[in-house]
Parts: sequence; structure tokens; C-alpha cells
Amino acid sequence: MLIFLHSSIKRHFIQKVPLRLRLIIKFAFALTSLTINICNRNIRLPAYLKITIAADARLSNLDYADDQIWELVQQEGKSPALSLQTTFGLRVRWLRLFPCFIFSDRLVYTSADFDQPPQLLIACPNYLKFNLSPFTNIDTLIEYWVPQSHTVAGRLSFINKGDQPEAFQVCWAGMINPISGDTKLTVNQIGDRYLLHCETNGL
Repeated sequence: MLIFLHSSIKRHFIQKVPLRLRLIIKFAFALTSLTINICNRNIRLPAYLKITIAADARLSNLDYADDQIWELVQQEGKSPALSLQTTFGLRVRWLRLFPCFIFSDRLVYTSADFDQPPQLLIACPNYLKFNLSPFTNIDTLIEYWVPQSHTVAGRLSFINKGDQPEAFQVCWAGMINPISGDTKLTVNQIGDRYLLHCETNGL
């Protein structure tokens, strides 16, 4: 509720409460301001970055027995850029998903190969937004969102900054390291869509 109070209402309210409660309210407003700044701040990425995102209990009903936690891993070099990974509650060693871009038969999926490396634009407990350029004049926004315990969503948006139309392909790649067995990700076609699929350890 404090987030939505108008500043003039806040001052009027604080003047009529005891000093101890007044300090608590001011501290709450300070935390709110800090959170808003963090969620809207452009952050220069280090050589290695790992950010945990998960469903926000304030915005959804969590399944505490099966609340799937995700990590965004970004590192320089030849590792996949902006790799989203999870262990599904230790039911696999890891599952990783990451975007790939294809232009003129050239496959690009690492920061070293991008025209401009990723930059973190927004970081919130259940949402991340990055900007990058896989090819010259192609700006890309990548968003990751965990709306609930069993779901993770992503969105890619593109801006062509050149003066000519460009044609390229985008796909999602995945890798899995199961705890036991020889589980692999497979590609299933449903209509004109292609889906990554696997089954392991009750998943």
C-alpha cells in the first residue's frame, strides 16, 4: 500500500503518527524507492553473472512443494549467452535453455560472437530484461519471466536499425544433464511449431 501513496498524502500521514512508527514508515518508503531503482537500472555485466529468478509470492500462488527456481547465467567466452537453467528441485543436474541466432548460415549464440554483448536493463525477483545485438544493426530485447511455480516464459523483440530489410532466424536450444539414465531433449513438431521435449525422473 505504501508504494501507491502520493507524496503529499505521505507527509500528511507521517505528521500524525508517533515517532517510532514514523521512522518505520520512512524506512519502508526508502526500501520501496531502492527496489524501484534496482528494477529499472541499467547494469554493466561482469565477466560472469548468475541471477536467481523465481515466482513472486506477492503476485501468484506458489506451489511450495514444487516451486521451480531458475538461474540466469551469463559469461564471456564461448559459453552460451543468457542461459536459463534449473534443476527442477534436484530432479536433474541441470536443464539449460538459451537463444540462438542464424544469419547468412552463421550460427551465433555466445557473447564473443555477438556484435554487441548483453546488457542487463531490468532485474526483478521474477523478471529479467536484457539488450544485445547478435548482428550489426539488429537490436534485440530478451525478457525472462517466472509467472508461477511451474512456468517460465520468454519473449524476444527485434529492432532493425539499418535502412534495408533483414532476414534471419531465431531458435531456442536446450541441454539436459539427467541424474540417471540417458535422457535427451528431442524436437517435436506440432503444426507449424517445433517444441523441445523430454521426460526424466517423474518430470
